[in-house]
Amino acid sequence: MKRILILLLAGLIAVVVQVTIFTWLPLGRFKPDLILIVVLYIGFFLPPTEGGVLSFLLGYLEGTYSGSGQGLFAFTSVVAW
Repeated sequence: MKRILILLLAGLIAVVVQVTIFTWLPLGRFKPDLILIVVLYIGFFLPPTEGGVLSFLLGYLEGTYSGSGQGLFAFTSVVAW
């Protein structure tokens, strides 16, 4: 349970950094995907039930706050998981 909460907190921080700070930086078309790093870690080290739910939740949050199509990042994060 503690590991899930830590990964959820890391994912929330990654969403906030990715959506706010990376949009202000002059990186051009290159914008790193921090959620992908967290989702891949979840895929390697969490059981399937918790990992699938957590990766879907992080992808859904990323899609909601990034302004893209609804459900696009949720689908891609579950597929990457």
